[in-house]
Amino acid sequence: MNPPSFFGWYEILRTRHHWSVLLSIRYALWLARSPNNQEAGRKCGSVDAKPENHGAGKCISATH
Repeated sequence: MNPPSFFGWYEILRTRHHWSVLLSIRYALWLARSPNNQEAGRKCGSVDAKPENHGAGKCISATH
């Protein structure tokens, strides 16, 4: 199974996590860029889709 493209990540962030347009574009570009970031995105997608659990960078910053 291939990881999501930029548009796939954008749709996930907008519809499932209710992020703003600009924040979704920013992180979709970041996630689509490298394999390490795609793995981090898969981990974020396993958590429930409540907006308070997916604030700006909460899940993504855990990978640094």
